[in-house]
Amino acid sequence: MKTTAIKLIIINAAALSFLLPGGVNAGKEERAARKIFKQHKRAVITVRIVTRQRMIVEGREMDKGEQRMEATAVIINPEGLAVMSLFESNPWDGFNQSYGGEDDPEFNWESEISDLIMHLESGERIDATLILRDKDLDMLFIKPRKPVKQKLSHIDCATGAALTHLDKVVILGRLGKAAGRVASVSLHTIQSVIPKPRTFYVPDQTVIMNGLGRPAFTLKGDIAGIVLMRVVNTANGEIKEIPVILPAEDVAEVAEQAREK
Repeated sequence: MKTTAIKLIIINAAALSFLLPGGVNAGKEERAARKIFKQHKRAVITVRIVTRQRMIVEGREMDKGEQRMEATAVIINPEGLAVMSLFESNPWDGFNQSYGGEDDPEFNWESEISDLIMHLESGERIDATLILRDKDLDMLFIKPRKPVKQKLSHIDCATGAALTHLDKVVILGRLGKAAGRVASVSLHTIQSVIPKPRTFYVPDQTVIMNGLGRPAFTLKGDIAGIVLMRVVNTANGEIKEIPVILPAEDVAEVAEQAREK
């Protein structure tokens, strides 16, 4: 009887471990995330950005300035082509869309990126240049100004894995300058899938806490997409924003245009 009771306790404990946050399943997810992190973290970089802005009201320049910021980018080929979030890398770019345009034709806010530097995990800094913007998909493509001496760690987005509701994804990133720009990793859950006008995967909204422009992987280690911001104009003129994962194959499709440039 004692042996039987002990066996039942062990079986129940094992079953319960699958349900608890620190259980066997959670342990497998964490091990998978660490493996992905170790394999791909060097392809996730920090980009220092300098933007210049000026405000024009009724044809007169009223204000101008320069802003420095940093954002996360993903290197997607060995020559250093990288993709990042346009929304995060140049937030002033959409200012006219929010506050000007047809309703306020006398107001104009101009913003442009004047300088880009890629910070690699090794500590190397590479001067970069902007080659393509895609406002609809919130992507900005950059590349080194001069050919790199050796092939860079990168994530190939040509073939991506599909996601569905409640799938777990591993998202890599970089912390800010105050934390030494160290690599980071987090686990998230896909809450929904937007099928039209194109597919977007919607992760839990805590994903925005670590920023945009970060790669998302399945637990098997396959690239699924890049975390970007979907911006939608509503019928009453309001602008709604939601962080989403753009499928890797869509990123690769636009990247082909960037390569041609």
